[in-house]
Amino acid sequence: MNNLNNPDLDQKVSTHFDSVAEGYANAYNDGSFFSYFFNRRLEIVLESLNKYDQATILDVGCGPGMMAKYSIEKGFEFFGIDISEKMIEECINNFGHLSSTHFSVGKLQKLEFPDAFFDVVLCMGALEYVPRDEIDESLAEMIRVLKPNGQIIMSLMNKNSFFAWHRRLRAKLVKKIKGRDIQAESYDDLSRPFDEKSIVALLNSKQLQNIGTSRFGLNIYPYFLEWRIPHQLKIKLSKTLDNIIRGRFKWPYMAFIVKARKAVSNCKG
Repeated sequence: MNNLNNPDLDQKVSTHFDSVAEGYANAYNDGSFFSYFFNRRLEIVLESLNKYDQATILDVGCGPGMMAKYSIEKGFEFFGIDISEKMIEECINNFGHLSSTHFSVGKLQKLEFPDAFFDVVLCMGALEYVPRDEIDESLAEMIRVLKPNGQIIMSLMNKNSFFAWHRRLRAKLVKKIKGRDIQAESYDDLSRPFDEKSIVALLNSKQLQNIGTSRFGLNIYPYFLEWRIPHQLKIKLSKTLDNIIRGRFKWPYMAFIVKARKAVSNCKG
């Protein structure tokens, strides 16, 4: 069964994130390898946001509102949407009392905002949960609500990483040995990784400008070893290797961030 083409994918994704919403923010500070992954992603995003003195920001797939905390500190106007009702409840519980924050349940494919409304649109790990035939529609919506010269920042899992290749190999072996597909066990099995060149080409076709990518989350550990290596050792090894090979190879990195700007003349997205 291919979960990514299943018509109830939205329900599966929302159910999964509803189940992990409480305490999800701890993934940023629990000392695990995924804490390293999330915080490296955050560092790359903040390199762009720190250049703004004032901004209206939309975070699509905002989760428990990790970017809201930073936006509040900077004095930004922050809007967050998520397909998970429980995630939005977490956001409202933590930040809903502030007049500069706005949260609602919503889908990337249909954004309930006016044209050219946001200075920055963030999409951190959300596009990979959108059905294949709705990717173009989702990008068009993000571009539509972005102001001319506004910036879109997306985080995507890397289809060509060792991590993704090893997961595909594992799935094939399980199917061959047990005669069945691996069922969706976690967000990784519900999501779809992206090819870096393909997404850049797609953004170019949308007449976006200044497109650039940054890779993060170095992970070269086979599935059968990655859970046996102590987190701190794995983080130390990944940081060391990252300092050596950063920018030279794509395959060691689990994910990448792509940044682009909406052309001033591209008013219709």
